[in-house]
Amino acid sequence: MARFHVTGAVDASKIGPYIDEEMKILADLKGEGVVEHAYRRSQGPGVFLIANADDLGDAQRQLGRLPFVALGLMTLDFTPVNEL
Repeated sequence: MARFHVTGAVDASKIGPYIDEEMKILADLKGEGVVEHAYRRSQGPGVFLIANADDLGDAQRQLGRLPFVALGLMTLDFTPVNEL
């Protein structure tokens, strides 16, 4: 299992109608162990996640289930990480 630090940049002006579905899918991903931690930036739009997946492609597919990503409202940058 690989772990990724994921940074998400979002177009906050367009996400309003999709927030409830985004939170539902995020909760599903947390329950499945794909998303280990999720943080919203304190200032400005964006998120930081710790995600678990088989590999980068699997992480991209899994997080692609998020409506913001699927609709092109959020872009994600994946960095593989290891525990210290």
